[in-house]
Amino acid sequence: MTSYPDTSITLAPAPPGGAGPAPSGGESPAAAAGGVHVWLREVSLGYPTGEGFTSVLECVDLHLFTGECLAVVGASGCGKSTLLHALAGLLEPVSGQVSVTPTPDGRAAYMFQNDLLLPWKNVLANASFAAESALRGGRRWSLRKGRREALEAARERALSLLCEFGLEDSLHLYPHQLSGGMRQRVALARTLALGRGLILLDEPFGSLDAITRSDLREWMARVMETHPATWVLVTHDVDEAVQLADRVVVLGGRPARILGSVDVTPARRYRDPRDDHLTGGGLRRAAAAVHTLLERGRTR
Repeated sequence: MTSYPDTSITLAPAPPGGAGPAPSGGESPAAAAGGVHVWLREVSLGYPTGEGFTSVLECVDLHLFTGECLAVVGASGCGKSTLLHALAGLLEPVSGQVSVTPTPDGRAAYMFQNDLLLPWKNVLANASFAAESALRGGRRWSLRKGRREALEAARERALSLLCEFGLEDSLHLYPHQLSGGMRQRVALARTLALGRGLILLDEPFGSLDAITRSDLREWMARVMETHPATWVLVTHDVDEAVQLADRVVVLGGRPARILGSVDVTPARRYRDPRDDHLTGGGLRRAAAAVHTLLERGRTR
């Protein structure tokens, strides 16, 4: 076990397949009001191939508390996106169990690295598209009373989010008229407009330049505070992980397992607000702990 002095962060190897001890108390240290409770028990994931079957993740034990933000980091191809697919209900485990409680109508909202905005729709139509489609795709929609009111409510949710995200003057614009950062804000508004308790983010800022990415990272931290949910963030950027997440889990190996986790909450709690990005000692040590686990994964 490696301890980092002057912080509450401890780096410890997880038991085989596990993420180490989860934060105590039964809920996220952030004590958020929204979100869902997620358990993965001995989950193994993979895909059929022309030559048989490829195992991607093996014996994953993971516990996400209600309202927690969990970051998942690891080398390219280690199964981070595959894990999100399982959490979203898009991929059935080869073995083990994925449990999400309470089970919402439509388990999760998923934001991809590419914004996937529809080029023929304007900003408002893109932001409300997923919520409207979810309503129309529901059972017995054609017989449901109040259909118009439900669609109007979905559009109002999207409009409120766009205004909150500083896009109130861009509602009539089309994707090709937006900057990369604006496109990502529209994509996040579309994701949150669904009203899900589990939000999955797959490298949401990976396609942006470094300056825009840094600005959006600070903005995203504020969004997570004002929109309680259980958040799962996949990223290659360790700084991004420790700045946004309550806890960072590191994947490594082939097939991948959870190598360990770092609880970042104490570092953020005692960070001097006058410090610039990641100059606070606690967050710097948290990033070092994550890098140590990543290096361990490279040598396995």
